[in-house]
Formats: sequence, structure tokens, C-alpha cells
Amino acid sequence: MENPFVFDRPNNVGVDQFIKFYIKENIYTRFLESTRNILLIGVRGSGKTSTLRYYSFPVQYANPEVKNKFNVIGIHIPSKHPLFSKREYLLYENNNKKNVVVEHFLCINIISCICETFIESSVNLDLTKDIEDVILKNLSYILESDFPADMPLFNSIKLFLNKEANASQKKLNNENFESFIDFAFSFNNTVIPFLEQLKNISKLKDSHFSLFFDDVQDLGSIHQEIINSWISYRDNKLFSFKVATADIKPSFITSTGGLILEGHDFVKIDLTKRLYNKDSEFNKFAKDVISKRLSIANIDVSVDEFLPESESFKLGLQEGREKAREKANEKYPNPKGTQISDYVSKYGRAIYFRERNSKANVPIYSGFETLVDISTGVIRNLLTPVYFMYEKESANSTSRSITQIPPNIQRDIILNRSETFWEKIKDIDSEIDNCSEELGKKINNFFNQLIIYLKKRLKNEDISEPRALNFIISQVSTDEEQKQIDEIINASLRSTLLYKRMVGHKATGIKLPLYVPNRIMFPLYGLDSHGQYSHFPITAKAFLDAALNNKEIPFFADEDVSDNQLELLF
Repeated sequence: MENPFVFDRPNNVGVDQFIKFYIKENIYTRFLESTRNILLIGVRGSGKTSTLRYYSFPVQYANPEVKNKFNVIGIHIPSKHPLFSKREYLLYENNNKKNVVVEHFLCINIISCICETFIESSVNLDLTKDIEDVILKNLSYILESDFPADMPLFNSIKLFLNKEANASQKKLNNENFESFIDFAFSFNNTVIPFLEQLKNISKLKDSHFSLFFDDVQDLGSIHQEIINSWISYRDNKLFSFKVATADIKPSFITSTGGLILEGHDFVKIDLTKRLYNKDSEFNKFAKDVISKRLSIANIDVSVDEFLPESESFKLGLQEGREKAREKANEKYPNPKGTQISDYVSKYGRAIYFRERNSKANVPIYSGFETLVDISTGVIRNLLTPVYFMYEKESANSTSRSITQIPPNIQRDIILNRSETFWEKIKDIDSEIDNCSEELGKKINNFFNQLIIYLKKRLKNEDISEPRALNFIISQVSTDEEQKQIDEIINASLRSTLLYKRMVGHKATGIKLPLYVPNRIMFPLYGLDSHGQYSHFPITAKAFLDAALNNKEIPFFADEDVSDNQLELLF
């Protein structure tokens, strides 16, 4: 039987299969279906590409649930394209000319993506030869160019663009490359007229075109500034932009040095709130994802029945809560409000994990909630271990239908994934680009010291947040310190060892980054991946001592002060 938890890149999955597996998140659906400019922020694996592909025209047209298929035409524009990596603009010293070269290739790519979208589904447009001739004739007049004849409309335009890209390259390689500027495309003189001509097609005469730029963090700053300039147009009758990025602090600068403003120019949707939010809807979304895949595979059980929690794990946690309640009753003989339940909630799990025999095996990590915890709010991190669990149970079982993943198999796979993650950390210099052996050693030192620090927190009975897993970096006193920290943090973010989101200090209002470790790293060391919705500070000196000199991160039980509260920024 095919594994229902297979997780592939969205663009590698057929349209019918994609529609079957995709689950809409209604919390932001209405924004993506709108004609407004949208900025979609999310870490790698959080579902940005899936979301953009779902709203692309070929998928919307094939989706029986979509009633008016021509209202909004979504065009998916991946950023990893050879035309986007061209660096011929560096031939010019003048910044305006650099922008002209970059905009030229951006425009070629946008129109190519529009053509590919309709080549894939042109039969749905009811195109006639007369309409095709009108559009080609008009474009020929506007662009002063001839288009290949005797082929469908969008194939002809695509072939013309291929020729134009080739001619552009030759002009830029020529000694007289300065003349290229006179012939370059711009958004105003090519993309907009092209979209206007598409209105000649009766099915598109009332359509709005939504241009989906995917993974713009992979583009150069000059490309992002040009796209920001287009966003600043604000006239969204004909087209709008939906821009997805993994950068939680994207640039809003335009190519003329201005700024685009949230609320005025675009609406921001932040998927990273799943990473650190006790009110997150990720738990419900994750359950919907697993439940839908069970249904598609005709496995007629609930998610909790499919992924049961180990009885010993459940009993251990219950005993921890009972011990915490006894301590709370001693501490608060005359309790007020929720003092007892708050204490049990805060210390119950910590007591279970800290009082385990040091010679005992790690807990039997199992159950749907545990899988949500180790996913760190990233859907790819959720499905990958379930995929391997299903494979292992299929190999062990003689039954044709898998209706449950036993807790011991869940534990084995979780520990295996955790071990694999630590092997990735050990070889991090060969895992990501531009990571030297020396930088890899610093990253290894820091995460090893972080685990030692978290164990101390968990075992300390005086600290108020023993299961805090997230941290901020405080007391950065010099630019050199910041530079060294950034090098280590940025490499860790690129390799998803860490995730980051912006928070605000309640007392001062100052915005600062909160770092969320990938929680799959904790099971191998017997730590609680559930954690608490709180954080702890690491001073810049302590961070660098840990990374550079492998020194322990100082631990002080009284560091959790009340004026150190953070709040999420949405």
C-alpha cells in the first residue's frame, strides 16, 4: 500500500494529487483570494509554496470546489530561475542602469510564467484563431517585434521571449553593451500591456491577475527592491502581488530608496507565529493534515488512535502532575485563584523528566501531541517522521492495512530522526553553502552547550520556567560581537537548526529576535520537546564563549525576572 504520508515538493506533485492532499487554512485564505498585495512570511517547510500553488490558475481550475474559476488568475513565479541569477547588471556603474537590466529579465520571466500557466490550461480559455491573431497583432505593434506564426498564442509568445532573452545576452556580452539600455523591457511597457491584451479573451475580460513570487529571499536585494517598487503602485484593479519569503525581517525598500508600508501597500501574513504561541492553531491544522491523509488511505481511525501515546509515558506524566499538585498544596496552603493548577501545569512535566533514573532509557516519545512538539510548527517536520513510522510498521506487519503506529515504533523513529539531526549538526560545514570548518565547529560547540544548559534548567527546582526552550541574546556591546553572533545564528537559521521570529519587550517596547531551536534535537538527550511558552536570555559574551571556546553557558536560577516578559509581534 502506498505510504499516505509521503511529502514531496509541491511542484513535483500532479494537480489532482495536490488538490486531494492540500488543506486550506481559513485563517488567511480570504487574503490570498483577494486582489490586495500580500506578503506571506514563513520558514522553509511551512507551506508557502503549497499555498501559492493551490491558488495558481491550473490548480484552481481543476478544483471542483472553486466556483468562479476566472475571478482571480494566480500565476506562480518561482524565484529559483536562471534569469534571476544573472549578474550582467554589475557591468554598469550607474544604479539606474543596473535596475533597468534586472527589471528587463524579471519581466521576461514573469511573462514566461504567465505563458506556461496558460499553455498548461489553454483549452479552458476557449481561444479562437481570431482572438489569438488580434492579441499577437497588438503585441507586435506595442513591442515593435514579430511573433512566430503557425502555433498557439502562448507558445508563440514564449518562443519570442526565448529569442529576446538570447538577444539580450548577446547585447550585454558585446563591447557596446551600453546600448542594451535603450531596448530593455520594463513592467510598464511589457507586463502591463501584455495583461491588458489578455482581456481580449472573453473568459478573462473580468479577471484579476495575481502574481505569486515564491521564495524571494533567494533573490538579490536589487530584485527585491524592484518588486517592492511595483508593489508601491497600489493600483490593484488589473494585477496584485503575493510575495512569499522565508526572511522574517524582509526589506521594504524600493529601487528609488522609498519604503512600502504594511496596511497601505500590502497585508502581512505571518506563518512563523506557529513557532512560539500558546494559542497557535497549528495543533488543529496538523491534526487536519494527518486526518485527511488517513481518510485518503481509507484508514478509518482517529488521529489519536493511529498515533497512540505510550501507556508508560502517559502514566509517568500523570505521576509528575500528582507530585506537582502535592508540592503546590504545601506551597500554597490557602491557594488563590488558579495557583494550584498553574503550578501543576508549569512543573508537572518537569518533575517527570527530571526525576527519571539517569540510567533508564529515554522516555517513550509517542502520541500525536509529541509529534506536533517535535515539528516545531513546520508541516514538513511533522510529516517526515510519520512517513518513516508508516514504512517501518508496514515492513513489520503482515496486515494489508496499517491502522496504528505502535508507541515503540514511534519512539524508535523519533530517536532515529533526532540522531540524524545531530549528525547533520556535526557535519554542518558540508551541509550548507559558505560554512567553513571553523564556523561548523562554533555551531557544534554552541548547540552542545545549549543542551547542557537546558538540562540544568530542567533539573533546577527553584527556577520558574524549567522547560523554557527558546532564547534571546542580550547585552551585545560591540559591532564586532554582533558580527560574530550573526555569522553563527544566520548559518543555524539557513540549516533550520534554529527558527527566528520577532518579539517585543513588554517593559521597553524594543523589538528583538527570539530564537526557537528545532525541537527534534531534544529527544536524543531525554529532554522534554513540549517546552514552555517562555524564554531565557543568553548574554552575548556567554553565547560567544560557548561557540568559540566550548565554555558552559552560565546558569542563574534568579534570571527569570518579571520585567523580562515578551510579546509576539504579528
